[in-house]
Amino acid sequence: MNLLAKKQLFISATLSLTGLTVWLTISGITNDVEAWYSDQYYQIGLPIMFLTAAIAGFIAPSKPWLWGVLIVILQPAFIFTQAKITPRIYVGVLFFLAFMVMAIGFAYLGTILRSLLKNKASKTAFNLN
Repeated sequence: MNLLAKKQLFISATLSLTGLTVWLTISGITNDVEAWYSDQYYQIGLPIMFLTAAIAGFIAPSKPWLWGVLIVILQPAFIFTQAKITPRIYVGVLFFLAFMVMAIGFAYLGTILRSLLKNKASKTAFNLN
């Protein structure tokens, strides 16, 4: 396995586990199976997930869409194993998709920030010569 593949595997695992950890931690603190019933999920959990996705987009700009998916993907998987499946699950899936879209957006912001900083650094280096 080459270095790039190892880096992407590490980022993938980190993102997936971060998203799951956010879910489990907030669920544990609030004693709810579904973390999104708590304000902490929106005030603390989602910002942590979005910031992590942005950092991943900055570090590995080749697949920002994947970073946004991975940060959320284990949360619905966990819910499907723990919660009763009811007709409300469709609403839950829509929420998870919305969170994924937002996380993808933050991952792309990380990629854009990297590109801007790289361009600024190259222009600065060019002007110094």
